[in-house]
Amino acid sequence: MLHVRGRKAGHAGAYPLAPEVGGGCARLSSPRVVRTTTDRRVFFRISRPRAPITHTVVSCRAKFYLRKAGIEVSRPGSHTLRHSCAQRLVDAEFSLK
Repeated sequence: MLHVRGRKAGHAGAYPLAPEVGGGCARLSSPRVVRTTTDRRVFFRISRPRAPITHTVVSCRAKFYLRKAGIEVSRPGSHTLRHSCAQRLVDAEFSLK
């Protein structure tokens, strides 16, 4: 499960991950992996400064790849991905709670 803290109105969210994705993330956070930071976050900028990526970066990248894929939505960005995720969970009869 991917746990997202600090969302709108202070609510948290949990999203199921494919076993391969979860295993990869677990290996990234393993203490055996040589790390250059003590930060618990997983995703960092490639270029300097090596800071954790922000919600703005995620939204801009989502917008770029949605357009590149030819997906036409009124407001492309990470929010579109959130709605897509929610719809897939509903279609799979995943508990909304």
